[in-house]
Amino acid sequence: MKTPVIFPSPTEVEGEQPLRAGFLLPRDMLFAPARAFGLVAATREWLPALLIVVCIGFASVALVAPAFSNVAVETAKADRTALLSARDLADVGRTALALLVVQTTLYPALGWLFTAATLTMIARFRGAPSTFSTFFSLAANAGVAAALGELMQGLAVRLHPPSSYHTWAQIALALPLNLAIFAPHGTDREIAFLSSFDLFTAWSLVLIAYGFAQLARVRLTTALSISFGIALALVILVGL
Repeated sequence: MKTPVIFPSPTEVEGEQPLRAGFLLPRDMLFAPARAFGLVAATREWLPALLIVVCIGFASVALVAPAFSNVAVETAKADRTALLSARDLADVGRTALALLVVQTTLYPALGWLFTAATLTMIARFRGAPSTFSTFFSLAANAGVAAALGELMQGLAVRLHPPSSYHTWAQIALALPLNLAIFAPHGTDREIAFLSSFDLFTAWSLVLIAYGFAQLARVRLTTALSISFGIALALVILVGL
């Protein structure tokens, strides 16, 4: 029988000093996930990952901001029921950018909280020893992969002049790696929903699934179903 892998607790090291991984943990999550899962169990660190995601988020917003603002203003102009002055249109652009900043920097952390809470409940139901802080660390560090997708999206958008973007679909499809490619002429609501699922987000969800399978000792297929199910639930909740 194969001996199960038991990860050390944060104090099971020489001198009873807690382990610290720092920025090595999010790096390992991307390139050496098996080692990262051990660090997650031992350190439960999430702050370095949060800092990375926030920095990437602000960079992504800076890249996409001109195009995003242009689409927001053009959408407002197209609304024939609203008589907007130049000042009103400027406010529309600023409001859209403020929402984008919140979506890019705050939503990930809220998603990690929801994910960690759900995984903790499932793990406890199955009698696994892992804690909320362990799963929050897993979700946060895996979230770096999804954040990289936002950065790639911003770089793709910035390759073209902001004035060349007239719809949200054009921004979403600037990097055609999300499900919006299957409905390029859909409504804004449909585009927002479908563009939430891209290759980088899938990478992040697979990392969460593998980590959960290892930490909670569940089957990988079960962990994958749980991980992608949580992501779908989050997108639906945000869209309500």
